[in-house]
Amino acid sequence: MKALNEKVAKLDKSALPSVLHIDKVADQIQVIANGSQDLSLSGVTNPAADKTGEWWRTVDFEQLLVWNPDIIIIPAYATDLNPKDFFNNPVLASLKAVKEKRVYKQPIFARTPDAPEIFLTSEWLAAVAHGADFAPTFKKQILDNYKLIYGAELKDDQVAAILETESNAPASRYAELFQ
Repeated sequence: MKALNEKVAKLDKSALPSVLHIDKVADQIQVIANGSQDLSLSGVTNPAADKTGEWWRTVDFEQLLVWNPDIIIIPAYATDLNPKDFFNNPVLASLKAVKEKRVYKQPIFARTPDAPEIFLTSEWLAAVAHGADFAPTFKKQILDNYKLIYGAELKDDQVAAILETESNAPASRYAELFQ
């Protein structure tokens, strides 16, 4: 985390990418407004954050268009939602994140906030937002941490499943980020 903090500290705070966590898309859209993750650790902002302290907000498509996030993150627990759901939705086609194919499904380790490996989420998000230089050894970190925490020697296909590689295949540069 120290190396990540140093890289994030060098970013122009006025130009940080906006990241919106969306976990439901229907007539209304459910977003994470004030989640437990400190997004500033990854060098991003959340346009839905407010002072209410409420975790979720339900918004309409118009509000989503006003926010026009740079990146959309689908939480790992939203098992019925994938990037292609956004890319194939004509109503969402004008969103910057959709146009640039920057909609990503969070890795499995982010499924619950009390998972022992949840700390990996900040580096994953920094890599998605700013490039592989922000987490250059991320795959090794996964391997090392799963070995330490669970005693598991992961195979490549298991790491790919953890990273939601298949779900994220249509997203911009995902495969290159986490080779």
